[in-house]
Amino acid sequence: MSENPLFKEIKQDLKRLEKKYDLNAKEILNIIGKETTKIPFSIFNMRLGSLEGIVKYLDENGFSLKEISYLLNREVKPLRTTLGRANRKYPWELDKSSKKTIPISIFQNKKLSVLENLISHLHKKGFTLTEISGILKRDYQTIWTVMQRIKKK
Repeated sequence: MSENPLFKEIKQDLKRLEKKYDLNAKEILNIIGKETTKIPFSIFNMRLGSLEGIVKYLDENGFSLKEISYLLNREVKPLRTTLGRANRKYPWELDKSSKKTIPISIFQNKKLSVLENLISHLHKKGFTLTEISGILKRDYQTIWTVMQRIKKK
């Protein structure tokens, strides 16, 4: 009996992805299931930068650094440093109570920084700069400045 062509193609794609991203098939399939992960607004706080909060949140929710790297389109080594710094600055568990969330997929655009991706997404969703400032626990002027950078890109 011959192998189903779709199954054969999926196996080939998995092998290619395993090589390209240094992940095994189980990790790849796990990531596919996690692509729809959402980040709650409540993880942002004054002590952590945006990337620190996101990486810490993902780590607290069982994501490996490899998975975080893939989901954020960033290298593992700097993310390891970011996670260590976040845990030193904020050793407590993050507040995950917010019902309002941001899809993890918005952070894959490397043309913008993590904060620029975040602000751009919230602004496109209709949030004012004042509201974004409150959500991210950042000064209004910081949000305005980042928004100006986004417009120039």
